[in-house]
Amino acid sequence: MNEIERVVLFQEESGLIKLNYFRKDRRGPLLTFDYSLTEFVVFLSTRLNEGSTLEILTKDDQDKNGQ
Repeated sequence: MNEIERVVLFQEESGLIKLNYFRKDRRGPLLTFDYSLTEFVVFLSTRLNEGSTLEILTKDDQDKNGQ
């Protein structure tokens, strides 16, 4: 995980978490997890390099963008 620059998480109403990551200015594949968001964020925060960005999007964020 040392090359990952940014991780974006989105939790659907069903509880599934969609994860997308970026490294070397390229987007990785969209991954889906059925896991607790809180535990997943703790897991990622302990494994990402210092300075990596971890963004968490919600349905409210999606509605603001009109998507």
